[in-house]
Amino acid sequence: MYTFVGTLLVLGVAVLVHELGHFLIARRNGVRVEEFCIGFPPRIFKIKRGDTQYSVGIIPIGGFVKMAGEDPEAVQGMPDEFFSQSVPVRIRIALAGPFGNFVCAYLCILLFLWTGGVQEMLYPPVLGTSSTPGVYEKIGVAAGDRIISVRGQVPETFSDVLERIQSPDSWPAELVFQRDSAGVPVTISLDSSQAAQFIDAAYPMVDPVVSKVMEEGPAARAGIQSGDRIVEINDTPISEWNQLQRLISASAGETLALGIVRSGARLSITIVPDALRQQNHTGDVEKVGRIGIQPAVRTESHRYGFLDGLWAGAKMVVGFIRLFFGVLWHLVTGGLSYKLLGGPVGIAQVAGESLKQGSSQFLMFLSVINANLGFVNLLPFFLVTDGGLIFLFGIEAVRRRKMSIKGLERWNKVGWMMVMSLLIMATWNDLMIRLDLGEKISRAISKVHGIFG
Repeated sequence: MYTFVGTLLVLGVAVLVHELGHFLIARRNGVRVEEFCIGFPPRIFKIKRGDTQYSVGIIPIGGFVKMAGEDPEAVQGMPDEFFSQSVPVRIRIALAGPFGNFVCAYLCILLFLWTGGVQEMLYPPVLGTSSTPGVYEKIGVAAGDRIISVRGQVPETFSDVLERIQSPDSWPAELVFQRDSAGVPVTISLDSSQAAQFIDAAYPMVDPVVSKVMEEGPAARAGIQSGDRIVEINDTPISEWNQLQRLISASAGETLALGIVRSGARLSITIVPDALRQQNHTGDVEKVGRIGIQPAVRTESHRYGFLDGLWAGAKMVVGFIRLFFGVLWHLVTGGLSYKLLGGPVGIAQVAGESLKQGSSQFLMFLSVINANLGFVNLLPFFLVTDGGLIFLFGIEAVRRRKMSIKGLERWNKVGWMMVMSLLIMATWNDLMIRLDLGEKISRAISKVHGIFG
């Protein structure tokens, strides 16, 4: 139910604001709109008001605004047709859809910030084991070191340490740490390169104490309770949560013997972590172990003021766009695999999970989806997207003459072939990777072979 409702809400809102942008600017500039449709046909609802039919399609993964003369084959040269408008007007109409998505993304972020959606994990300023070997040694720190000063200021949390190293952007950054409670403070200086390495590798020290046990998970079935301290896994001593997490992640489907301290008493519990499928940066699927527990860490809700929220929200939307550019660059250059591309199934899975976690997380996901839709639609590579149309209109402006009907038809066909190719690739990833269809088919075939010999 969460997946169904979350998907309808996310896609419905994202498509609605996008198409509404096109619709409003087209009407404002005298372009006749023949149909405003949310979803793709077959239609389950339609009503006509004036020159426009308003409809809802049964396929919720898109929508469209059909303007008079938008189809190259239907151009008649009437003054209220799309291609009868000047280049600046057509560009404004094309830009309006992505602009609507960016505005929606910004508004969702503002609601998220103003209602206290930001949950800060208040880790102590103590270094835990790094996931990147050798960085601590190179810089001169070690797991267990307590950071007592960064750039002359005392950090209260681990987040303070990372934020103050980066700001102000002047180097070197002075960092003071204490190796044990009675140790002499040690001062080191980090240049910008060392600071970047430290920020990427640093991980907070978190006690291996359970605060929450997920219902019906392996931990709940095994009898683990809130407040339990996990001190051993298969005879390996456990001193921090990061170490516990790595051992469990690497033990999917394997039997583990946990040593637990509960109310001062030592207990032994046997548990088998669930095997969850997870993609790595190459797009390959790995099975990781999960037992359904969360660490005992203090959290604090941070509610932004009106003006602070406006500025922080703008920075977050810009951050999303920079992230999308980075992902696109890595996909093009081979740094990321095309297998990471997701389609409707991937969106549905995350939409359901975010809705289940609450309104704050759902608002954040809705913001990301809208920003992503606005960004993708502005890319000029797919010639039927808004960015592709703006690119063609730009060429038209430079040439100072309109493209021929045959030329428009050719570009339209090429653009749709590119879009459909991308959609097929994303759907294939959804089916074969996220839904594990390939492995399920393989198991079914094996069963059939086993039955019939």
